[in-house]
Amino acid sequence: MVDAQYFDAWFADLERHPARDRIVGRALGLPPGLQTDGVLTWSAMPRVAAALGLAPGDTLVDLACGRGAWGVELAAAAGARLVGVDFSAVALDVARRRAASRGVEATFVLGSLDATGLADGSASAAVCVDSMQFAPPDAGLAELRRVVAPGGPVVLTGWAARDLDDELVPERLRRDVCGGLVAAGFSAVVEHEEPAWRAVERVVWDTAVAAPADPADPALSSMQAEAQGALQLFDRLRRLWWVARA
Repeated sequence: MVDAQYFDAWFADLERHPARDRIVGRALGLPPGLQTDGVLTWSAMPRVAAALGLAPGDTLVDLACGRGAWGVELAAAAGARLVGVDFSAVALDVARRRAASRGVEATFVLGSLDATGLADGSASAAVCVDSMQFAPPDAGLAELRRVVAPGGPVVLTGWAARDLDDELVPERLRRDVCGGLVAAGFSAVVEHEEPAWRAVERVVWDTAVAAPADPADPALSSMQAEAQGALQLFDRLRRLWWVARA
């Protein structure tokens, strides 16, 4: 079962075993010392930042923030405040250290995609990198709309099946995200497809599969298993991101 306890153990493994982060960092072009939990290329950063349009003093909410890489760097670049939400206490401890090292005013809270515990309209903007599909259908988007102030921008990144009726693709990746955003109360919804981002992701998975197995490194073993599954579905998915306004 993939739950908070599972991810606490996973993040603890990442702290002890750096091979996975080295593979990801090289492939994604991450700045030195930055650790990200997903496979979104760092070349996406300027476009995500521009879509959010953060100003000094704004409050950015980073949902499923993990170790905080994206939220911390976006907030640091804009002089914004950060609120990170994740259900892994281990990840949040790492995120706090990351924010402190970057001089970012930040608060990190235990919560889920559909139950953040944040106040209504408390966010100037929000970002969710490669995670919204794990929320219960519609509930995550409804929670996102609740916490973002009217007019505030949101950016989601993720994937969708090329054919939404393709039963070989998990149901969570066969949802109509644009329709879901509109139903949740967002406007000005725009979907972007990014084949170049997807190509970088392919490098991550190919590199992981080619790496020598190490039974003593559970983080690497987990990544290699994930890579095998990702490559099986690779041509069935599109790499996407969505921008909308509350």
